[in-house]
Amino acid sequence: MVPQLEAARTDPEPVSAQAERLLYYALVGALEAGLVRTAEDALTVLRQASQPLGPMGAEWLKRQERDL
Repeated sequence: MVPQLEAARTDPEPVSAQAERLLYYALVGALEAGLVRTAEDALTVLRQASQPLGPMGAEWLKRQERDL
């Protein structure tokens, strides 16, 4: 992204176009950060779900197994 922001142009870029380009890169960066955070949160949930459920969870599983 930095090379695109620093790219030297031969023709002068209007201020509005430059502002639009900078806003676009800021929005893309924010979306990428949000996607990374969402993926990290999903991995955390999956890790926690794969761990033992504790005494209450173990008892519930035993009751379910017994009922089947």
